[in-house]
Amino acid sequence: MRTILVLSLHPDFAEAIRAGLNANQYRVVHRLNVDDAEPLLVHGLAAVCLVDVDLMGVEGIWLIERLRRHDAKVPVIAYTDGIQSEWEEEAFLRGVTHVLTKPVRPRLLNSLLAGLAAPTGQAARPPAPNPFDRPPEAAQPRAIIATPTLDMLRDFSPILTYSLNAEAMLNQFLSFLREILGVNRAAIFLNRPVAPDQPPSPKTSRSLHHAAAIGLSTTLLDHLELSLDEGIGGQIFRLGRILRRDGPETRSDAGAQREFELLGG
Repeated sequence: MRTILVLSLHPDFAEAIRAGLNANQYRVVHRLNVDDAEPLLVHGLAAVCLVDVDLMGVEGIWLIERLRRHDAKVPVIAYTDGIQSEWEEEAFLRGVTHVLTKPVRPRLLNSLLAGLAAPTGQAARPPAPNPFDRPPEAAQPRAIIATPTLDMLRDFSPILTYSLNAEAMLNQFLSFLREILGVNRAAIFLNRPVAPDQPPSPKTSRSLHHAAAIGLSTTLLDHLELSLDEGIGGQIFRLGRILRRDGPETRSDAGAQREFELLGG
C-alpha cells in the first residue's frame, strides 16, 4: 500500500482525495502544513505529496520550497484554484511534478499516481553507498558522472579565502557563477552598510547599491541605484520571484524598463 501525503488547511479537500482513490492501493494521510508533515517527509515515507496551495502568491511558492527542503525526491502534485503562467512556471522550477486545478478529478488523479507512486521504504530510499567500498563494475559510470560535480565543489573553496573581504568574495562568487551558468553579465545589489550606532534613514533602508558585478561598466553602476519602492528592485520586492525583461510586470513599469535598458539585462 502506498502512502499519499495531503497538505491542506481544508479537511474536505483531503476527504475528496480519499474518496477518489482505492483504499486497498493508497493510504491517504492528511496534514495541515509542512511542519506537521516533517516526520513523513524527512524519512521518505510518502510516495506522492498532494498540496492544496494558492499558486498565485509568494506564500504558495515558499510552501513548496519548504517542502522540498525536507524531501527533495518525493513527487509533488499541486492543486490550485487558478493558474497564471508565470506562477505555474515558478512552481515547476521549484520541483512540482504536476499542477492541477480544482475540483479533484479522480480518473485523472489515479492515472497520474499510477505513473508517479513507487513503493516507499527501503526500496524507495536506498542507503547511500559507502565511499570506502570498491564499487561494482556496473556502478563505475556513476562515479565518473559525479566527478565534474566534485570538481565544481572544490573550485568553490577559494571563495572562503576572501571571507574577510566582502567585495572580493562576491566578485569571486560571480566569476564561478558565470562559468557554471554561462551568463555574460551579472550584478549584486545590497543595502548600504550603516554604522551600528546610527539608525538607517528611510531613504537608505529602501535603496540598493551595487556590491559586485561582472560584465558591466563600473562607471555606470557607480551612478545607478535600485530602489525597493520602484523599478526592478520594487518589482522583485513585491513579487518575490524572478523578474523578466519581457514579462507583463516589466512592460507596465517604465522605471523597470529603463533599468533593464541601462543594465543590458
